[in-house]
Amino acid sequence: MSTDYVYFLADDDAAAAEALTRPGGPLGWPEVTGQRKTGLFRKEPVVTELGPGYPGFATPAVDPVVALGTLAELLTGVDYDAVQDDPRHGAEVASTPTGDRMVLAVTDSLREALTAVEDSRIAELAEAWGRTEELEHADPADLREVLRGLRELARGDARARLYAYLAA
Repeated sequence: MSTDYVYFLADDDAAAAEALTRPGGPLGWPEVTGQRKTGLFRKEPVVTELGPGYPGFATPAVDPVVALGTLAELLTGVDYDAVQDDPRHGAEVASTPTGDRMVLAVTDSLREALTAVEDSRIAELAEAWGRTEELEHADPADLREVLRGLRELARGDARARLYAYLAA
């Protein structure tokens, strides 16, 4: 079973938790909202496109606890164990009763560090990040895209916080 991750911005923990109530999570997906008659005995589904409820992007490979912990260590120079000690690092904001979907917090210090990443450092950071045990099999091009996506989110609405949505 694979886990999909969506990194997104929300105003606060309560707003981020609402991502669990949206079909498809923070980025949404089409939802069947009813039926329409197409003949005497036939009906077809009515599909509504929800679209994104939050700014964000999806990635299958970068988990918000270990992988973002190593990224925080690379960007801030703070030891990985100290990163893990931050109470917001991977803190559960909300989850479904079955635990198949959840929203986790991303630290404000990582968000701040991401805003400062220059284009010229993306390739170097992706290469260093890819040498970590958790991401050693990841494609460096994919890691560059994840870094760019995280950086652009971090540079978004300054009042919002960064979160991760997980769906198993």
